[in-house]
This record gives sequence, C-alpha cells and structure tokens, in this order.
Amino acid sequence: MVDIFGLDFGSLLERAAPIQGGELDTSLMLYLAPHLVHMELARDFDLTPAMLARYRPGQSRRLPAGSPGSVGYPSLASPQKGETLYTFILERVGRCLIPS
Repeated sequence: MVDIFGLDFGSLLERAAPIQGGELDTSLMLYLAPHLVHMELARDFDLTPAMLARYRPGQSRRLPAGSPGSVGYPSLASPQKGETLYTFILERVGRCLIPS
C-alpha cells in the first residue's frame, strides 16, 4: 500500500496540500474517469489554521464543519494535470516495486 498523500508533489500542485476533493483528487478523476466528475458542483474550501491543526487527510473520514463536501481547491483541477500527476505517482510507486 502506498499513501499518495505522503508524496511530495512539489510544483505539480498550485496549492500546497493534496487533500480530499481538492486539486489532486479532482485532477486524477478528471483524467481517469471524467464521466464521474461534476465540476459544476465543485466548490473550493480553504482550511483556517485552526481547522488545519485538527484535520489530517487519511486520518479522519469527517470533513471539517462548513465544508461543501471537499477540502482544498478542485477549481484548480484539469485532466492534463491529472495525467501529469498519474504519471508521477506511477513512477514513484514503480521505484518501490522494482529492486535496484
């Protein structure tokens, strides 16, 4: 198992954190299964510093109070970015599976 939220995406993301329903998730879905994405419903939701201290992706299934169903910036997502992120993730996972 690989926690993709633990990868350093560097400049691949416009906003720093890969979090639930944000730029990373939405871009990947736009690339892999665009028919399942309804961008007209996507709403950005920025975490306040207090929320950020309590909310940790992958550790809680509960969204912060006031969230429209996502955390982060799905409006920054695109299929092209999703393809770039997908290739990046495959390369990183491949490094773990192939002995050097």
